[in-house]
Amino acid sequence: MESLTVELPEGLRRYAEEQAAERGLGTPGAYVVAVLREDQKQKAKARLVALVREGIESGPAVEMTPEDWADIRREVRERIEQEHLVR
Repeated sequence: MESLTVELPEGLRRYAEEQAAERGLGTPGAYVVAVLREDQKQKAKARLVALVREGIESGPAVEMTPEDWADIRREVRERIEQEHLVR
């Protein structure tokens, strides 16, 4: 894990200390990490909602055939292989 030094005004430092204590997090740094993780979750949730909305608005549902599923599996395998080659 890497460290990050952040300078805070006195009022925000006190607030971070209070929040850490209230939540049983131990340190203000742990509180900051918790806030950042929650922000990540919220953004991921918003992205998922946007993708679902996009899917709903893309038109009427079409029944998937066995060939459609086979194509999807093939594409996923190809993407996984490509990612392994890039790393």
